[in-house]
Amino acid sequence: MSLYVSAFGATDLDPTSHVGDVAMGTSLDVWSENVGRFTIGAKARNDNMGFGFKLGGAKSNGGYEEFFGQINAKYVY
Repeated sequence: MSLYVSAFGATDLDPTSHVGDVAMGTSLDVWSENVGRFTIGAKARNDNMGFGFKLGGAKSNGGYEEFFGQINAKYVY
C-alpha cells in the first residue's frame, strides 16, 4: 500500500488543552508538508491461529525518513 500526504494550512501550531481549571500547552511543527508512505506485508491463518508481518517506511521533502517492521500473532476464539 502506498500513501501520499500533503499538509494544508498552518504547519506551526501552539495548541492548548483545558481540563477543568488546568491548562496544558505544547508547541509543535508539522515534520513536513509532503510525505510519501509505503507498507508491504503478509498474513497467514490456520483455524484459530494467525501470523503476519509488515514492513514499511516514509520519506518527505523536509528530510524526514522512517522505516519500521512489525510481527504479530493472533488467536481468535
